[in-house]
Amino acid sequence: MVNGDTDTVTPISTATGRPGEPIGVGYSPASVTISASGTAYVVNTISGTVTPVSTATGRAGPGISVGLYDYPLAVDLGPSGDALVLDTYAGQVTPVDTTTGHVYPAITVGDFPVAAAIAP
Repeated sequence: MVNGDTDTVTPISTATGRPGEPIGVGYSPASVTISASGTAYVVNTISGTVTPVSTATGRAGPGISVGLYDYPLAVDLGPSGDALVLDTYAGQVTPVDTTTGHVYPAITVGDFPVAAAIAP
């Protein structure tokens, strides 16, 4: 669960239906996706970062800068773990290698992108 006003995400157990302790991420989280390996990636709009969170430990790693002032809004993961982060105000997507944290140059896609999908 993304908590935009408190800069946290809250894990929820699907087995019990109960929330866990909130986990601090970047400023103004907007969306989250989870990799097959069990890492959640949280997009933080105001801080312009993507924060990896281990679903096993509940610990957040350092944020990956993807475009301060570009208002990143969403992220999608490919099967190899590569991510596309939508930089809504910039009209771009930013590719990120989630294994290394390397951010590739942004790709202009048009005005105000709000969703993406990566083919397998």
